[in-house]
Amino acid sequence: MSKRALSPTRPPWRLALAAAVTGGLAAATWWVPPGRVPALPERPAELFRTPDRDAYARTLAAVVDDQGRVDYDQLIAHPADLDAWYRSVVWLDPEAPERWDEPTRIAFWCNAYNGLTLLTIRENHPIGRSLFGTLTLAPAGSIRQIPRVWSRLHFQVATEPVTLDHIEHGILRSRFTEPRIHVAINCASEGCPALRSEPYDGPGLEAQLDDQVRRMVNSPGRFLLDRDHGRVRLSRIFRWFATDFTAPERGYGEHPPAVRGALAFLARGLPPEDAAWLERGQYTVDWLPYDWHLNDSVGEDPYTARVPVGPDPL
Repeated sequence: MSKRALSPTRPPWRLALAAAVTGGLAAATWWVPPGRVPALPERPAELFRTPDRDAYARTLAAVVDDQGRVDYDQLIAHPADLDAWYRSVVWLDPEAPERWDEPTRIAFWCNAYNGLTLLTIRENHPIGRSLFGTLTLAPAGSIRQIPRVWSRLHFQVATEPVTLDHIEHGILRSRFTEPRIHVAINCASEGCPALRSEPYDGPGLEAQLDDQVRRMVNSPGRFLLDRDHGRVRLSRIFRWFATDFTAPERGYGEHPPAVRGALAFLARGLPPEDAAWLERGQYTVDWLPYDWHLNDSVGEDPYTARVPVGPDPL
């Protein structure tokens, strides 16, 4: 999940410095080859009419725990199901998605994003340090250590080349008015919304996405409602994609519209008394640090061991 932030007003010298640093990092890493992707599987005699959802379901059930973390060692040791799913996605009839209803298309592209991310980690595991990843302070083993992971790693879906950026921004965000995709797709990091241990599917999508919102608000590392101290802390996802969350006409205090949109969105996953407190708007809001550690099931809880607790004010 690459971040495309809502940029606040900054002094000109800060903008110039940020541009110089970003340009320097890009120039320094342009020559570095991107990470590895799986080899293109053999084309079948006939294109697939549907993706192999059963193979993908077996993969998720086998490697994703109830916290949304992944056993990547298991994923590497038993590649057959994920490979079977990928082959069916690569050689999917490109006209097939056009015949599906909208929930089924959203489910397909969320699964594609998450499944290709799993393949990315599998193909590059263990992830070594890169110049760009280190300079941006990404932790060791992070997906951000894979050079140009979202923009330059090319896969194939329905016979067409795609990147993870294109799926997220060029398809899910541009073709559908569904802000819940931001709690559905997972970028292999602890700060991301939890990966489900089942695929998304059209008939069950509404319930699955609502459940993802509930999981988001019940994860202290992604959302924190502190009524005793009058404070709410939000995942930076809601800062990067603020324009995707429509502000309500009333409620949620005097906070900026972009923040009110995020608050109203998250309120749907809260118990009624917490949702009502949130709507009153009498609290401060700041951003939680985003944890880019790999969402590996091996290791300690990152929210008690890794994430700093200092505020990042609006």
